This record gives sequence, C-alpha cells and structure tokens, in this order.
Amino acid sequence: MTRRNAAGTMPGEALVLDVDLPARPALRVEVAGRGSLVLRQNDTVVLMAQVDSDHCGVEYASTGRFQSPVPPIRAAQAASFGIDDPGGVQRSRWAHHFATAVTASSRGPLHTGRWAITTEATHLRATFDATTLAGRWEELLLPSGRNYMDWFTHSGAWQILPMRPLADPYTGRVKAYRKQAKDGILAPILLWWISGLDCYVLLDGHGRLVAALAENLKPLLLSLSSVNADQVARDREDALTRYVRTSEP
Repeated sequence: MTRRNAAGTMPGEALVLDVDLPARPALRVEVAGRGSLVLRQNDTVVLMAQVDSDHCGVEYASTGRFQSPVPPIRAAQAASFGIDDPGGVQRSRWAHHFATAVTASSRGPLHTGRWAITTEATHLRATFDATTLAGRWEELLLPSGRNYMDWFTHSGAWQILPMRPLADPYTGRVKAYRKQAKDGILAPILLWWISGLDCYVLLDGHGRLVAALAENLKPLLLSLSSVNADQVARDREDALTRYVRTSEP
C-alpha cells in the first residue's frame, strides 16, 4: 500500500510516497563482500560493482538484463499529458504517472518507508567546462557495460548510469521519440539515486534520453529517492526555527 502526501511536483517540490509494503524490494542493492555491491532485480543480477580499497572510485559491470519497472509509454498517452510548460503542470502529471507505475511494478525499488519523486536531480555534478548541452551530458552519462566510476577527480561521482546500452539516434523507436521531443510532449526520464554508488541510475527512458539529446533539447527528468526520516525531522525543526526568528517583532 502506498499513500501519496503531495498534490503535485512543481519545480523544487516533491511528490511524497509513504510505502507500507514490501519490506524487501524487487530492485535492490546488496552487499556482496568487502567493498562489493550487487544490484539485483528479483533473482537477476543487473549490476556488479567493486569499490576501490582507497575509496577513489568504483569498477562496475552491468549485465544487460535490467528491465524497466515502468510500462512502455505510447505516443497517444504522451500527447494526452500536454506540452511542457514553465509552470511544470506536465511534469506534475508525469510524476503521478511514474509513482503509480513504480508502485504497481514487480521490478521496482520501492520498499517500506518514505520516498519522493522530484523534478530536480540535486546530485548531478557541475560541468563548468562544458559549453554545450551535448558536452554537459557527455560528462554526466557513465558508459553502460563494464567501466570505471571516478570518485576522486570530482570528490564523488554525481553522474547517471544507464542500465542498458543507449540506442542509435536513427533507430525507428528513437526517431518516433525525436518527433515527440520536437512537439514538446516527450515524457521525462526517471532516475533513481543510489547513495552506495554516489550516482543516479536510469530506471526508465533510455530511448527518450537519446531522442532529446539528438534534438539538442534538455531532457525532462524526474528523480526518485528514499527519504531519511531523521533528515526530514531536522529540516522541519530548522524551518520552524527560521519561522519563529523571522516572525518575532
């Protein structure tokens, strides 16, 4: 059972989900030994990672067996959500769509606790040397397959790891997404923050990401993350303290 605690997700806001079940998620990170992490989807290993002994980086390998927890999004459905707007109404609708999809999925990461879907990815590195959109995303995207994630150069990864190889921008499916991108109706990509890897993984939207970049458009994104209850309490106390301080005569 999942309870939604927010009406929408305008920029900077969150759709909060209180999840009662399951206690053990289908998509989960497991410790597999000293410095070793495994990302499983039910009984299938979809990613293996080995943290350096000096914690300067992570060697990882995806198996290519990952399956998105979100059903395919048809063009008619994308069109029904409308064109993206500065107020973020379209993104709010998509946030609720993805919340419903991952809640119902038997392949997703949700487990007992509080979760949030936001329209901002707050843990993406700054790319000051990138002068173009393509250049920024070239720095943000980690290679799929077997590679290395550098934690040393940028004091952390703060990148995006695709869970399967990205398609050629001229394939039929991506070309259909490119038309949606030009029409302003392309659905967002869905990221999931994994603190143990210090990066986001791309849960859904591999083809849509390629399509947006091929059209030189900034991809719309939604970020899924678990919420630390202690941090929520601290933020609430800080907000109350600021309110009292500023309201005093």
